[in-house]
Amino acid sequence: MKGGMRRTVEGILLVHERTHPHVVLLQMGNNFCKLPGGRLRPGESEIEGLKPKLHSKLGATSPSFQTDWQIGECVGTWWRPNFETFLYPQCPPHVTKPKECKKIFLVLLPEREYFAIPKKLEVDRCSIIRAT
Repeated sequence: MKGGMRRTVEGILLVHERTHPHVVLLQMGNNFCKLPGGRLRPGESEIEGLKPKLHSKLGATSPSFQTDWQIGECVGTWWRPNFETFLYPQCPPHVTKPKECKKIFLVLLPEREYFAIPKKLEVDRCSIIRAT
């Protein structure tokens, strides 16, 4: 309650492997995968707040491999109206003070990029299935 509504941001990173697109997910434990990102501080903008989150989760520690994250457009906004685990694509009209707003941004990657994954996390690739 002290900081108001929780605001979180996550980034969708599309990686092409053998001309097939994949979404980069961070695997935490055996059954849980998530997009890289995290909570914003009060007053912090979404795009400028997402860059340090991506750097802390995926950025290389060597100064010669510093990543300039290019944050694209917002592709989704999800709402948590109460303290349940479910998120909804729109805030219900009867909820005047939602507990969380999560925005998902597309992260544009250069043709070649280096990632550094923390020891407690693994990278999982989720294939994108194209409808023909």
